[in-house]
Amino acid sequence: MDPKKQILDRIRSIRQAPKPYPPQAIESQEKDLAEAFTGMVKLSGSTLLRFEDQQTMIDEFVKAGHPVNEWVSTWDPLIRMGASEAGKITDARIVISCAVLPGKFGVAENGAVWVPEEAMGQRTIPFLAEHLILIVHAKDLVATMHQVYAVNQPGSYGLFIAGPSKTADIEQHLVLGAQGPLAHTVILLG
Repeated sequence: MDPKKQILDRIRSIRQAPKPYPPQAIESQEKDLAEAFTGMVKLSGSTLLRFEDQQTMIDEFVKAGHPVNEWVSTWDPLIRMGASEAGKITDARIVISCAVLPGKFGVAENGAVWVPEEAMGQRTIPFLAEHLILIVHAKDLVATMHQVYAVNQPGSYGLFIAGPSKTADIEQHLVLGAQGPLAHTVILLG
């Protein structure tokens, strides 16, 4: 018998009792999720902008001279204003100066934003953009990552994104943007 097949058959024959998930962290007693989220976003190296509503954000941020026609987005208001639709990008070599994506949840414990696959257009968009802007509503802030997983469908794809891409080598040279966006902005609405 082939040794490789023997090894694989032995591995397949091993039956282990299912192991329980680790206990969930104690829920945060944080009264103001927006304040905690804001602090953690800034700590991660991101810029946080807060607007009362979508129209204010469009008037004060988008219409303030930013080249929307050079942006990529899955957010309908920006697409109507001339941004390229992220789902229609098929070439991974394209230079994306700015991607604006809606987040589904903001996590107060670490400043991460959960971006589900349907909000990305293409799975590569959050990594290829030089500047990534994520939009999250204040009503969608949660205390912990466990709360996000509790409402997501098992097996659904998404990303927790917190801060711009950062890496350092053994000589402690910090490099921004090596594996993802050079700049990261979170827009909090509400």
